[in-house]
Amino acid sequence: MAPQGTSAAPRVSGATAAPRVVGDVLRASARLAPSSPAIAGEEATLTHAALDAEADRLAAALAGAGFAPGSCIGAMLPNSLDYGLLFFAAARAGLVLANLPTRAAGRAHAEMAGLAGMRGLVVHSAL
Repeated sequence: MAPQGTSAAPRVSGATAAPRVVGDVLRASARLAPSSPAIAGEEATLTHAALDAEADRLAAALAGAGFAPGSCIGAMLPNSLDYGLLFFAAARAGLVLANLPTRAAGRAHAEMAGLAGMRGLVVHSAL
């Protein structure tokens, strides 16, 4: 254990601190490789810069809808570009993202949502 006020990790001259949260990882990748593909779905592919910008936009919309940091929101989405975007936006907004199985019955969903303390649910239009 490092003495109080010091860091246990060695510091490298000129090195920047590693990202500490998922939203920071996306921001760093957008800075390092903005035009590289980050996430692909059947409908589109987003670059790191586009995913970063869209995650900011959706995070702001979630906050504007009243979801405060620490709030739990649920997701009933297939593996898709939409899910990836929601994942990063929720992280950026400081939200807890809880996945609900797309094949469970309505009563099971209600029970899971209650147990998780979900304040909202994002559902794919095909479900």
